[in-house]
Amino acid sequence: MYKKARSKGYDVRTLKKVVSQRRRRGHGGQAKIQVHDSTVERYHALLE
Repeated sequence: MYKKARSKGYDVRTLKKVVSQRRRRGHGGQAKIQVHDSTVERYHALLE
C-alpha cells in the first residue's frame, strides 16, 4: 500500500500516521479521536 501511495506522490509518513491512529482509535479517549479526525481531515485536504 505504501509503495503505491509513494509512486502516486502521496505523503507516506502522514499516511502511516493516519493508519496507525485509526488502528488505535478504539483504545483511546475522546481527545485521541478528535486528534485523529483532524489529522484525517488535514490529509484529505492535502490530497485534493
